[in-house]
Amino acid sequence: MKIVMHRVVVIGNAAGGKSTMSKKLSVSQGLPLYTVDKFQWKPDMTHIPQRELEQPLRTLTEREHWIIDGWGPWELIEERFEKADTIILIDHPVWIHFWWAFKRLVKAIFSPKRGNYNLIVVAGRFLKIIWMIHKKARPRLLNLVDAYREDKRVYHIKSPRTLKDFELRHC
Repeated sequence: MKIVMHRVVVIGNAAGGKSTMSKKLSVSQGLPLYTVDKFQWKPDMTHIPQRELEQPLRTLTEREHWIIDGWGPWELIEERFEKADTIILIDHPVWIHFWWAFKRLVKAIFSPKRGNYNLIVVAGRFLKIIWMIHKKARPRLLNLVDAYREDKRVYHIKSPRTLKDFELRHC
């Protein structure tokens, strides 16, 4: 039996399969998908100031149905968790995030749509983000997820295998 979801948070480290899974879940659940990265990064990979993205992200959580994929400011993550009925944490071992990021970057090098930003600089930032999320944000995120286990549907996906199993059951 398929579980019906209305407000879904998908969060976890970069290059873990969040966006791919979120797209599949959006189709299977008939929910609109919003990606935080589209709100917080300009096309040239410069960061949009927090005050400019707070209201648009808050407006999304007031809607009846959504999947919100990604991070953003911490207080908005907490608000999202509070309003969600389902929380999906993708939490692979950090080496998997690095490996998948490396594969994504190699693919981008050979892509005709690389954009006009410096791929080496972006790659360095991307790998640093993965490490910082793992070391600093992950412990705090795990505590936040644990605080909602009693009240929300929580899926803690810890490996590519469990991600695939989740997709087979819910997407």
